Amino acid sequence: MRTSQYQSSLKRHSSRPSLQFTLNKKTEILDINEDGLVLLGWELHDILGSSLLSFVHSEDRESVASYFQMYDSHEYISFRILSKQQDYVLVQQYARLIEDSEGHLHFFATLAQFHRQTEDLLSGQQKLLELIAKGMALPLILDEIIYTAEQIQPDIIGSILLLKEGRLYHGAAPKLPDTYTHALNGVRFGPGIGSCGTAAYLKQLIIVEDISTDPYWEHYKDLALTHGLKSCWSLPIFSSNNEVLGTFAIYHTYCKKPSQEDIEFFYTFSYLAGLAIEQTEIKQARDESEQRYKSLFDQNINAVISLDLEGRCLDVNEAALALGDFTRKQFINTYFTDWIVKEDLAATLELFEKTKDGASQSAFLRLLKADKQIVHLNVTFIPILVDHKVTGIYVMAADITERMKQEETIRHMAYYDALTSLPNRRLFYKRIEEAVLANKPFSILYMDVDRFKYINDSLGHNIGDKLLVHVGDRLQQSIGKDGNVFRLGGDEFTIFTIESNHHDSAIYLAKKLLQAFEPAFVVDDFTLHVTPSIGISRYPQDGTDVETLLKHADIAMYNAKKSGKNQYRTYQPSTQLPAPSPFLLHDLYEAINHDSLTVLYQPIMNITTNTVTAAEALVRWKHPKLGLISPNLFIPLAEEMGMITTIDIWMIRQACKQIDRLMRLKLASIRISVNISVKSLYKPNFAKCVIAILEEFSLPPHSLVLEIREGVFMQKESVVISNLQELQGYGISFSIDDFGTGYSSLASLERIPAQTIKIAKSFIDCLPSPGYGTIITSTLLSLAQQLNMTVIAEGVESVDQLTYLKEHACQYAQGFLISPPVIASHLEQMLSYQLQKTDFILPTNTT
Repeated sequence: MRTSQYQSSLKRHSSRPSLQFTLNKKTEILDINEDGLVLLGWELHDILGSSLLSFVHSEDRESVASYFQMYDSHEYISFRILSKQQDYVLVQQYARLIEDSEGHLHFFATLAQFHRQTEDLLSGQQKLLELIAKGMALPLILDEIIYTAEQIQPDIIGSILLLKEGRLYHGAAPKLPDTYTHALNGVRFGPGIGSCGTAAYLKQLIIVEDISTDPYWEHYKDLALTHGLKSCWSLPIFSSNNEVLGTFAIYHTYCKKPSQEDIEFFYTFSYLAGLAIEQTEIKQARDESEQRYKSLFDQNINAVISLDLEGRCLDVNEAALALGDFTRKQFINTYFTDWIVKEDLAATLELFEKTKDGASQSAFLRLLKADKQIVHLNVTFIPILVDHKVTGIYVMAADITERMKQEETIRHMAYYDALTSLPNRRLFYKRIEEAVLANKPFSILYMDVDRFKYINDSLGHNIGDKLLVHVGDRLQQSIGKDGNVFRLGGDEFTIFTIESNHHDSAIYLAKKLLQAFEPAFVVDDFTLHVTPSIGISRYPQDGTDVETLLKHADIAMYNAKKSGKNQYRTYQPSTQLPAPSPFLLHDLYEAINHDSLTVLYQPIMNITTNTVTAAEALVRWKHPKLGLISPNLFIPLAEEMGMITTIDIWMIRQACKQIDRLMRLKLASIRISVNISVKSLYKPNFAKCVIAILEEFSLPPHSLVLEIREGVFMQKESVVISNLQELQGYGISFSIDDFGTGYSSLASLERIPAQTIKIAKSFIDCLPSPGYGTIITSTLLSLAQQLNMTVIAEGVESVDQLTYLKEHACQYAQGFLISPPVIASHLEQMLSYQLQKTDFILPTNTT
């Protein structure tokens, strides 16, 4: 019940919001004013009858109890009181305690005396940004960040760890015991390494409310609990490039779950720490000489330009003048926008205006040099703060023109054929997908060179490759602006053309191509007469996606060949190629289930030592009536039937059985690789089956290598990723098969978790003649050496190729020059003779 003396004051909001309690002498709450309920978030019935002391932080309870013994006092008091959101509000001002005539106590404190988080957070943030802008030493800034956070929330214990070379090192933690920080200094980051190690590894906020029970702290909880730490929240500190620089952590001496306000508070200080760390790293990187403490402006290795708030150039360093071949007279007092490429002007002005508001901005821009040539720049706009006001702007720029050229070179290698310099299959697919999105009629001409294999086999690959270059040139000359020419591979070319309203573009181009091939091709000393067979498919009537259109154009080309070659055919649904015989499907099913497949092994030679150190296991199927069936036919059938995983597991078992036999015969310990289908990786238990086979034969994991197409490593399906991670974690190695022919690129090589790459035969065929194939091969070899990856060259068929590979430090070779695929007994003979250092000629009729 309210007392009459203070009833009216408790009911109303005062002109200055206040916190007012009515208590009995046991400090039990009899009433609270409206402002107090709003501030703390409680309903009146939630707290009536409860002791006020029960809402006070345990560390402050004794001092508050003493205060309530001094009636009619007017004292400075500081304590924390619990809100309904389970965070603490800090009362830290002069307060009044009065006893009325009925013996009730009345506690008064104005709300201006409650330091809520937001107000202090803004001022603290501003202070820290100023310190960062002034270039204060990093240890002092980090200490100041923690000190500021702990001032705003006195019940927290802050910590900053810095990430260096995979380990977390002490950055700042003034309230943590030295024994604790020393014990964790230099710990590796990763899952299960406390809150901070896990946050750095997963790149996300980690909330641990109770250290004693959380699995992240299983190995460190005793250390934490011994030092009185009960909860720990940790957030990665990110750079502007989203790289993890360290972690920002908040500890409590009691178990606690963060509120939304806590999390916002957390992100603010993590950002400030990241800004401080990154600015320090930038400064350290730029100032490596003995004069690093001199003038940052004059000594900076990058361009630095000082601008006024109108964008006028006030000063530049020598690096900036050199960047654009300017003289100081040319540059000073001009507007920096005068030198920006017109297309980048709007974005540049937007960044400039944002920087004038006090926030640094970064972007990639293009600069016009004095001679009007273009330079690509990585630019940072930095506000110049004087007395908390932006008085000017520094522009810092690094020349990235060479890097842009290198990226363009890699892009060209990814999208253009190495031999002919024509756009390749990847760019063809991209072009068709764009055309389908545009939804306008177009046609595909699928062409190959009649009897090209005969020329290749009789005159050699060198002449064959030169002929293909001439064919590509003639196709481009003939097609001109009427379409786009692509080389898909081998002697297969495609032409893309938009259909005309005036004539049938595809038929028109097909006739032009037939005429273009009438003159002979002169290649070295040979005059070669070749003809094309052309198939045509049209969008949308013959298909609405690239695979269907390409398939139907291929069918039409097949019919042109079947009709006598040197002609074109359009796709007709009635000419669809027959599906595989159902009897063949049944026979393959029986062969798989009755263990009727066979395995051949193609040796892989160490080029330096001329010894066989590995082999690839190859599956073969000899049909009882049809004889040897090509893997190019029955492997797709097995995939379609859903039996490919059975074949893959069977092949892995055969390979492990052979490895075990070689070890028992005390022959050379070689690794055997098995090519597996991506469909197998979609099976949840595939990795476990492979590991079980290795354990069945007690083989070391490294003795088995799984060959996988490069595109598999780009998969984002969780089951594929899980299988790859489990296999890799067990110690099984991966080899990228036919590298360079899939859908990834050289730029993705360092992100692929494989130890070996196998250079595709199509590139090796180009050796040692100059050309893109040779350039790609040498580039792959050089890149692999830098990444400590092993390289195997596939399809080595000549001594010249082997010599080239050896001169360019390729480690291993595989191909008919070394040995054709052989049965297991012949592989054993080879290793036996090798062990005895005796020459052994392999049979050539084993495939």
